[in-house]
Amino acid sequence: MFLSRIIYSNDRIKSFKDFNLLPESKISKICEFQLLRRQHISRRQKIRRKRKTRNRRKKTWNKVKLLTWNIEGQKSVQKSCPELTIFENADIICLTETLSCDEFTIKDYYTFHVPAIKLQRGRPIGGISISVKAGLNPKLFGFNESRLIVETNIGVIYCYYFNPNSSLDDIIADITEDLMANVGNAIVTGDFNCRIDMENERGRQGLIDTFSLLGFDLVQNVSLITYVSHNGKSCIDLVFINTRVKKSIISCNTLFNPIRKHQRVLTSFRVKPSNVLKIKEKPSMTRKINLPLFQRLLQQVPLNGSNIEEFEKFTKMIKKASTISNRKQFIKPWFDDECKLLKGKCILLLINGDIDEYKIYRKRYKILIKSKRQQYEENKLIEKLHSCNNEPWKLFRKPAVRNNHILPNEWEKHFHLLLSNEVYTSEISFSDDTNGNEWYNNEITLDEIEASIYALKHKKAPGEDNVTNEHIKSTFPFLKNWYKNILNFVFDSHLIPEFWKTSNVKTLFKGKGKLSDPNAYRGIALLCTQYKLLTKVLNNRLVKHIENKLPEQQYGFRKNKSCDDAISKLINEISLAIQNSKGAFYVTFIDFEKVFDLLDRKILCKKLNMLGVKGKFFNLIVEILRINFIKVDNGNEISKKITQKRGVIQGDTLSPTLFLIYVSDLPEFITSSEVRCIMYADDLVIFSRNLMELQSSIDKLYEWCINNKLKINISKTKIIKFRKGGRLKKNDSININGTPIEFLNEYDYLGIKLQTTLTFTKHVKSKATKMAQVINSIEHLQKISLKTAEKIYNIKIWPAVTYGFKAFSHLLNCTQLHELDKIKSRFFKKVLGLPKNASNTFTLHLSETRTMGEDIIQAFKISSSTISEYRRIKEEKNMQF
Repeated sequence: MFLSRIIYSNDRIKSFKDFNLLPESKISKICEFQLLRRQHISRRQKIRRKRKTRNRRKKTWNKVKLLTWNIEGQKSVQKSCPELTIFENADIICLTETLSCDEFTIKDYYTFHVPAIKLQRGRPIGGISISVKAGLNPKLFGFNESRLIVETNIGVIYCYYFNPNSSLDDIIADITEDLMANVGNAIVTGDFNCRIDMENERGRQGLIDTFSLLGFDLVQNVSLITYVSHNGKSCIDLVFINTRVKKSIISCNTLFNPIRKHQRVLTSFRVKPSNVLKIKEKPSMTRKINLPLFQRLLQQVPLNGSNIEEFEKFTKMIKKASTISNRKQFIKPWFDDECKLLKGKCILLLINGDIDEYKIYRKRYKILIKSKRQQYEENKLIEKLHSCNNEPWKLFRKPAVRNNHILPNEWEKHFHLLLSNEVYTSEISFSDDTNGNEWYNNEITLDEIEASIYALKHKKAPGEDNVTNEHIKSTFPFLKNWYKNILNFVFDSHLIPEFWKTSNVKTLFKGKGKLSDPNAYRGIALLCTQYKLLTKVLNNRLVKHIENKLPEQQYGFRKNKSCDDAISKLINEISLAIQNSKGAFYVTFIDFEKVFDLLDRKILCKKLNMLGVKGKFFNLIVEILRINFIKVDNGNEISKKITQKRGVIQGDTLSPTLFLIYVSDLPEFITSSEVRCIMYADDLVIFSRNLMELQSSIDKLYEWCINNKLKINISKTKIIKFRKGGRLKKNDSININGTPIEFLNEYDYLGIKLQTTLTFTKHVKSKATKMAQVINSIEHLQKISLKTAEKIYNIKIWPAVTYGFKAFSHLLNCTQLHELDKIKSRFFKKVLGLPKNASNTFTLHLSETRTMGEDIIQAFKISSSTISEYRRIKEEKNMQF
């Protein structure tokens, strides 16, 4: 049958009939042709199969890029380089001579540093950093001032920097000591300051021979230029790889950049896919939504609120209707066509080897981009200064982002031990009374939903579904009935979508402890907006039901109660107790250990029931607490799902109220006629004049913690004996389960530094020190108007200084008011550009404002004797001026 399709000469054989009519000579020729054709086809098929096999093999390998660069100052490169992609999206970035004494971060990378050596004069020396992309599981292996070693899935990365004055013997000794112990895959790179493009003892004969003996080969060609200056060009930035991975090298090239003398060296090689974890990039959804498109989608997929699967449909509609922005900028906005042309000319001259012309054009290029950048920055500053008249907070610097070197698997272990070490939730049971007539079991109304939606704040990070508050607000007018129906369906059936129970936890360094310790980080959970909308409605009902049942000693998370009230209550109690010269007052500051993460959910549900919560409302809260999941985002990667079976859900509107319910029975359990307490959330203060009664109360507290499965952090729990003077007595001691509590002379309670004599000298001094740091952190103060400066003072300085003054302003003395005056003077000296030793009176006169002491006298209750003394001294200073 195959002959029916053969073309011979210009005739086509259409069928066997045609074939039979042909003469024998023609048939033999056709058969011969067909045989040859078959052989040719089989050869081509073999070639294709070989190509497919080769391609399959290639696909089973992942390409990894290593960038080596003597950056000659990290800060100046980031400022002057026009490209936003100067690191060429490399998987591993090895930078030498960073000249940075502080840590710096590169987005989406784990970064390890060897800080530069700071000298008494001039710029720092050295500095090394290795940045590794998420997925390679980097770990710090070792470092000193000349090398940094990081271990990854694909091998150990050694990065070296030797200054030009280092002797060859020292270089070889350091390298040999490190590499002799290496047994696995290894890559060695850096700036060795040993030329290999010329035959010399230091370069080819010394360094390369040493690496060869250690089993390492040079990756790049010896003629590859990595350094270009007015003196000439050379190859000193090198990459070596051991023989185990030599065959995996794909390429090694120099990427020329006229800004720097040292050029980037980019090496590409293949690794097994099991060694590289691919990180999926999320599409960046904008907060705006295409409403006409959303309405069309709504007509195609109508929503009626009859099942929880509609939440997923709604989420998909939002994703389709919201514009997705994946555009990436590759150059900075000030880099225009003129800069591009001149840069291209420089690179062309460098490639052609015309060094003399290259030096001339390189100088022109650097002058041009500097002027372009300065002009752009000046224009942006003018815009910023104009806008800060209405939005002065734009001048505040954002806090620096800390490197998080903790890998996802370590976070998983940490949170697994913390949140799901024991199973409590399996014993939680639903309420049998589902038809309760209580008001909080009534249908969720449209007014409640509308009030909760319009209370949502803008520019808040979304949860697992990427649906933002702006999406909810903009679509609500079209879906009012759906929201009402679907939320009531969840309320009646207590069925919650799976993705609602998953939160992404962002980790932020607390500022204390080691960067490698997970306990030194604070987690911020990002929950789904629709889930938060439901819990906001539930929380409003729960607060209304239990507000009158909560203890009066609790000041946290409650309406019409604040930190100031808790501080005022404690200071008043201390003041009354130590009025007598021999009076003493013992105050114990209790610190609980991770109380929000460790509370028992079964006990919480029992306490809810005891407060009269039942029916559908109770069952829904039980379902919320039954089990939930978290994913930890360390800034580079997201961990696997971690099951949470105890503690409240971080970031949930309902959680603070549930915590208040959990500790609601504590004050009554530990207090007596001689012992009282104050609580602000989990900050507990127990106080008494009687030491024995106080010990008895603390024993009860320990018993309560055992019954409620909480722990006291004894090392952070402290006690102060407030008194007019004198030392501690021998019998002044308090213990928790036999462990003594440390007595202190001062303690920071809710941001107020308390001293034994109830004076606030140290608190005022600490405020003055902190405000000096705050003032220095505000940008462009000398370039703004006095009117804008006053706004910044009222927003940033005044509230921070006067926090808590309502509680103790009547105890401030004249010296403390004058100390506070210096804060305002320091601020306006910075605004006016005056030296630090300029007269405070002169500064305030120029700024047409009064002293901070006068502001405090007008705003708070100050004793009349203090006011008169303060004004007398101020008048004397004015007369002298």
